[in-house]
Amino acid sequence: MAAGSLETMKLVSDVAANAVTIGGVLIGGYWTYRTFIRERTKWPKANLEMVISHREMTAEKTLLHIKIKVHNGGRGLMKLKRIRLDVSQVKPLPDETEKKLGAGCLKPKGDSVADWKVLEEGEFAWGGPNQGAQPELEPGENDEFGSDFFVASAVETVYVYAYVENVARRKSKLGWCVTSYYDLEGGAGANSAMNVISSEPGKEAA
Repeated sequence: MAAGSLETMKLVSDVAANAVTIGGVLIGGYWTYRTFIRERTKWPKANLEMVISHREMTAEKTLLHIKIKVHNGGRGLMKLKRIRLDVSQVKPLPDETEKKLGAGCLKPKGDSVADWKVLEEGEFAWGGPNQGAQPELEPGENDEFGSDFFVASAVETVYVYAYVENVARRKSKLGWCVTSYYDLEGGAGANSAMNVISSEPGKEAA
C-alpha cells in the first residue's frame, strides 16, 4: 500500500477517534448539566417554620396569631403563589369529634392525622386578578407571613396546618406543609414548630 494511502487512513482514523472523544465529552457534559445543575435548580426547595402565639381579648374571644416563615433552601428563584392555613379544634372535643373517637373512625384509614373539626381557614394568594404581585425569594432568602384568627376562649387546644404551594408543581398539587398542636393556656403564650423540607414536596391535604 502506498505511503500516501497509509497516511490518509491514519488521518481518517485520528479524526474519527477525536470525534468519538468530543462526542463523549459533550454527552457527558450534557448529562452532568441535566443531572447536577438543571435538576437542582428546576425544582424549588423550601424550609418552613411556623410560630404560633395567642392573647386573650375578652372572656369570649382569644386572638390566635400564626406566622409562617419561608426560607428558600434551593439554588433557583422561588415564587410564592398561595399559602393555606387551617385551624382545627382538638380540645374540648366537639360532639361530632367525640362520636368519631368513640366509633374508632376519628383518624381515617390511610391518613396520618385525625379528622379534627376545622374552626378557621385562611389563605394568602398572589398573582391573580385583584391580588398583589407574587413574592420572590432568591436562594438563601427568607420571608414571613402572619395571620390573625379569633377563636372562642373556651378552646383549649388547636391543630394548625399550613401549606405552601409549589408553583413549579402546581398542577400536581405538590408543595410543602408544616403542622403543630398548640395549647391556648393562660392569657398569652407562644410556641414554634419547625419542619425542614429537603426531599420531594408532598400533596396538599384534602
